[in-house]
Amino acid sequence: MSGDSEGSGNAYRIEPLKAENYYTWRIQVMDILTDKSLEGYVDGSKPIPPLPANATTSPAIEAWTKNDRKALTNIRLRVSGEMIPYVSGATTSKAAWESLADVFTTKGPMGIVLARREILDFRFNDDTDIEEQVRKLRTCTEKLAMLGAPLPDDQLALTVLTALPQTWNPFVSAVDQSKLDSANIIGRIILEGHRRKDQTNGTTTLLTTSPSNNQRRTNSSTSNNPRSRFQHGVWCYCERERSRTESIRRGSDKDFSQ
Repeated sequence: MSGDSEGSGNAYRIEPLKAENYYTWRIQVMDILTDKSLEGYVDGSKPIPPLPANATTSPAIEAWTKNDRKALTNIRLRVSGEMIPYVSGATTSKAAWESLADVFTTKGPMGIVLARREILDFRFNDDTDIEEQVRKLRTCTEKLAMLGAPLPDDQLALTVLTALPQTWNPFVSAVDQSKLDSANIIGRIILEGHRRKDQTNGTTTLLTTSPSNNQRRTNSSTSNNPRSRFQHGVWCYCERERSRTESIRRGSDKDFSQ
């Protein structure tokens, strides 16, 4: 089977299951199990074969047990240490999978209400990486979909636009309401977020590397302000007179000594 030669834990690199990443983790682990042709053992679509009459086991049961154990191992190896107690007592991959779902999923109407509230309360901000915020919002929508109440695509698109801060109002105004496609809008938001970040970084760099603003203001005020030019001229005149007086004094001292 694909990936078996590389071991159950080494072929794929994902973040282990923690309290806050269950919905993302669930999708990734199911993809891994599917790639290894083990998903049927976990979702129940490939149940254990019936036991033949007058037999304690069979080749089919032994093969099923071996593959189910592989699926269970793939799950456990991708669970963090603090989450292990939730799967340590499971004897099948399906039991482990359902145990984690019971722990992290609030089922029924309350689960749907909580998930919808989480989406409606979500707000983007200009100080956090835009892709990180999009991932967080997508996790919320995936949670709702797993509970059997996915948002229609046009509602999801409007929800995403509503979550943008007021500084994004020009962007929102430019969206064609007749083409509310959530994937397209999310992609445009990510691009716009990067553009704004690059623009901010460029402005900061320009201010950091350009000549001193104070020096420019000093030079500008000196050249453009008549009073400043006058004061500068007086200062130069006084300096010249001071130097000339000092030279005369030194000359007089020399003549007296002779």
